Amino acid sequence: MRTFATALALCAVASVAIAQTADDICDERYDCEYAYFGKDGKKYFWDLAPLCSERGYTVTTADNRTYGFNICGVSKLHCNPKSYDSFLRTGPAVQLFGDTPACDVKNPECTNQDTGAKECCTADCEVLGYGPPIFQLQDESNPTTGGLRIKHIVAPPDVGDPYECIDPDTQQPVPR
Repeated sequence: MRTFATALALCAVASVAIAQTADDICDERYDCEYAYFGKDGKKYFWDLAPLCSERGYTVTTADNRTYGFNICGVSKLHCNPKSYDSFLRTGPAVQLFGDTPACDVKNPECTNQDTGAKECCTADCEVLGYGPPIFQLQDESNPTTGGLRIKHIVAPPDVGDPYECIDPDTQQPVPR
């Protein structure tokens, strides 16, 4: 009966998952409940916590972009590219694009920022958002089936990050 549409402002894609526990992925500190009081005087309520997945959600596009995201949690994908240092490593939405570089598992080139251990590098990537979800109805005139939008704070670009978001209509770079 209640449907929702996850509107994550995704900019690009991913391919390497890190080992995280369910507690790391599904953060109970996130408030994953949303209540809306309609103009009809009714209260509409959603609890999205059960949609957080230990495996997360992954979508790969035909142009070799992988998006990893989660609902009320963080993506299992992480960002650790070889070509530049990424300030944020993970968040609710991560985009990896291009091919994952070859890796000598006996002597990996990248370093896990959390553990300090050497690890294989990911494809070029972006963390697309961070923090707890921000909920909003897509259609206030139809709260029952009009959809629920989930947003996050946009991750700021890194100083050394060579990639920008591209406006799909104009094909021009746009700020994040």
